[in-house]
Amino acid sequence: MFEQQTNFLKVSKKINAIIIMLFILGLFLLVIAAVFSLKAVNDLSIKQDRLAFEKKQTIFRIKSAKQFKAKAKPAKKVIKPVAAKIAAQLKKTVVTPVVRPRQKTVQKAVVRPAVPAVSNCARVNYLLPGPIDLSNRPAGLTRIQDPINYFRVYGRDSRTIQQQIWRCGVSSAIGKSHIYAISQSRMNFSYQIKKNNNKCSLTNVKLGLRTKITMPTWTADTYTPQVTKNNMSRFLSGLLTHERGHGAIDVQYANRILADLNNLSTDCGSINNQARSIITNLQRQLANAQHAYEIRTNYGANQGGWL
Repeated sequence: MFEQQTNFLKVSKKINAIIIMLFILGLFLLVIAAVFSLKAVNDLSIKQDRLAFEKKQTIFRIKSAKQFKAKAKPAKKVIKPVAAKIAAQLKKTVVTPVVRPRQKTVQKAVVRPAVPAVSNCARVNYLLPGPIDLSNRPAGLTRIQDPINYFRVYGRDSRTIQQQIWRCGVSSAIGKSHIYAISQSRMNFSYQIKKNNNKCSLTNVKLGLRTKITMPTWTADTYTPQVTKNNMSRFLSGLLTHERGHGAIDVQYANRILADLNNLSTDCGSINNQARSIITNLQRQLANAQHAYEIRTNYGANQGGWL
């Protein structure tokens, strides 16, 4: 009996819980329905207000247009006769338009000074160095360095200057191409034979060495760019250094020839031939040394003598 009552109470509690949940759910649905109803009513009210406002605007525009037309009608009646009178007066009077002459604007031309043409070079006065008169000279080496034989060239760029050097310089004089400058030397000899028993030697040996450098000279003008000035400064300085190097080699071999001639002692019948052989062999070595110098310096380019 007690268990039946307990079961009955449990069932009753469950039923009550279900009823409460259904009641809450019902309330929730009612709230949602009320919210949607209020929103629909609000949207309808807004729409009605907008329609009413547009209707009022339309009525106001129609009234404004009618009022404007009513005010404009009498004005047309006044304007028409006045316009007709003005038109009649304009027909009677001839209006001559005032034409003002246009003033021509004269543009002043900018006159720039013309760049003068580059001058032409003159061919070099090319002369080989001559022998030295050794009659009144002391024994040993007599060296004379002639003043540099310059030939003037012109140009404002390296290419033009280079063409003038080849056309008017050493290349045209000696018939060889692409020569910028040249250093040439002339050797001449004088000696006496001294007899000592059955042998002879040389005494009072004199050697004359005359050297002459022929090379270009150049001066910048007002229109010469700075890059050309820099290039020519480097080129002429390097060229002179290179040609002086040739002269130093000439002096070196001249001293060797002097030493070998002074040390010569041989049969009196062959002493002249042996002296000439010494000179010829050392002059051949001198030519080889000069060629080696050209190769070593890349014909002066390594010393700055290039364009």
